[in-house]
Amino acid sequence: MNKKEILLLSKLAFDFILKLKDEDLNSLIKGEKKITLIDNKKNLKGKKINNKEEKVEEVIDKVYSYSNKDEALEYLNKFNVIDLKKIANQANVYIKSRNKKSEIIDRIVEGTIGAKIKMGILQY
Repeated sequence: MNKKEILLLSKLAFDFILKLKDEDLNSLIKGEKKITLIDNKKNLKGKKINNKEEKVEEVIDKVYSYSNKDEALEYLNKFNVIDLKKIANQANVYIKSRNKKSEIIDRIVEGTIGAKIKMGILQY
């Protein structure tokens, strides 16, 4: 493994850790929880949402393209709760079944571009 691959892997791990809640971090440290790999190609790949031509992965790509949290919030607000749960699932963002629409949107944004925004802040 070369230095570039090691740095990329470190960034991926750092991004993942930034997404975790404090209680999940503590459980991970105590050994009560573990990190597992999930195949992103499973489940919802190619599945349409909102009975439109937009696919889940296209929505996630579009969210990742935003550099501003408000733009992402506005974009995701057009989807219903069922579709937001599909998006969160495919983006590997943990949500509870009883989360409200606004909470799901916040978690998706935090779980996707939130880390990118934080990394941008850390670069200064």
